[in-house]
Formats: sequence, structure tokens, C-alpha cells
Amino acid sequence: GNLIEAEKYYQYFINEGYSDPSVFSNYGIILKDMGKLKEADLLTRKAIEQKPSFSDAHYNHGIILDKLGRFKESELAYRKAIELKPTFSEAYLNLGSLIKNHGQLNEAKKLIQKAIEFNPDLIEAHLNLGIILKDLGNFKEAEISTRKALDLNIGFFEAHYNLGNIFMALGKLIEAEKSYRKTIELNPKFSKAHMNLGLICADLGKLKEAECSTRKAIELNPELPEAYSNLGSILVYSDKLKESEQLIRKAIELKPDLVEAYYNLASLLL
Repeated sequence: GNLIEAEKYYQYFINEGYSDPSVFSNYGIILKDMGKLKEADLLTRKAIEQKPSFSDAHYNHGIILDKLGRFKESELAYRKAIELKPTFSEAYLNLGSLIKNHGQLNEAKKLIQKAIEFNPDLIEAHLNLGIILKDLGNFKEAEISTRKALDLNIGFFEAHYNLGNIFMALGKLIEAEKSYRKTIELNPKFSKAHMNLGLICADLGKLKEAECSTRKAIELNPELPEAYSNLGSILVYSDKLKESEQLIRKAIELKPDLVEAYYNLASLLL
């Protein structure tokens, strides 16, 4: 875990004329973890130039390119890693996650199912499959996949959070509340869990708790527009109309295409 020390020795290898592709690839990973993405990109390309069949280098390049926002190139890198190593479960997972984020849910589902086929204990794959299935409206299957992630690691806070999202979509408010509270117990700084707990509490008529949870979400992440909009909506019930309007306008300032904020503002101004 001592990245600075590791970086020093890898740079020494390179300065001494070592040209093993593993050196460039590993150094690229270290630079990626240090946030030096452009340098990581260059070194990983060198590893691939030296050894075009180096599947791990293509995989790591995919991660770096994704972080650089070069999504098409990232997709190609993951596909190349899979071509070279057809059982590369992590590459299927990352490619599926990338595709999911661009709305191609059915293809993403197939890719992540492939990741699970090659590595049934890949916890992130079960989590992401659950998210995709929820987005596809397959809530029962989504719950099964998410619970599988929790079977592998009961302390996986993101799985508890996504289980809460599934219950919320199904209208199972009590179960959703329990899942969000468990998420917060495991990760008290998870702003979206506080925000969604606020929504659930509001729907259950627990307005004071709803307000406190949503304010906590904003405290943890002042750039979370949905939380401002939600809090504005909650405060209407307490007749805090001026603050409510200010909060909803803040949500729109942060995210001008946030439809629910415009709806909440229109309802307030009627």
C-alpha cells in the first residue's frame, strides 16, 4: 500500500533501462491509483506495445480510459482483454458496468452474467446485476442477486443500499427503511442513503426524521441536487415555505434538468 515508495522503485527500473511490459503495466496501475491518469495511460500503452497479447494490460488500460472519460476506447480495451482471455471475469464485469452506465441494460446484463459464470464469488458482479435487473423492472430477480451479494459479504453496505432501492420501487417502505438504516450503520457518510431514508420517512409520515436525514445528506454532499429538492418538498408540510422555495431553486441551479425539482417548485408556487 506504499504507493510513493513503489513508484520510486518502478521509476528506478525504467531509468536503468528495464523494458519488461509487467514493469510498465504495474507502474501504470500505481499511477492510476495515485490519480496520475495521463501518465498511467502512457505507461500502459507501452506495456501493450511491448506485449500486445498482455490481457491484464488491456484490462487496466480500460479502467484508466474510463476514468479519463474516454468511454469508447475503454470499451474496446475491455473487449480486447476478453478476446485474449475469454474467462476474464473482471473484464466482463467492468465492460458490463460501462455499458450499463450508457443505457445498454440488456447487453450489460449478459456481460455481468458471464462474469458470474466464470467467477460465482465476484461480489461486485452480483451487486451490479441486481442494479441492472431493478432498472429493467425485474424486481424479484434483482432482490435475489442483491441478496447473493450480501450472502458473500453481509457487511457490503452498497448491497444493503441497493436492496433498499428495490424495496422502495416495490413500495415496501418498512423494508426499505431497514435497508437504508443498515447502510448508514455500515457507512455513516453515505449521503444517498441518508437522502433516500429521508424520502421513506416522509412517505411514512415521520416528517422530523425525514428532515433530519435529508439535511444530513446535504451536509455530507452539498452538491446533491435531489436532496435539496426533497428537503424543499418535506419542508412544505412544516409551513417553511420560504426555505422550501430556496432549497428547490438550489436544486435547479445544481441540476437544471432535474424534473422533480420543477414539479416541486410549481406545486409550491400554485
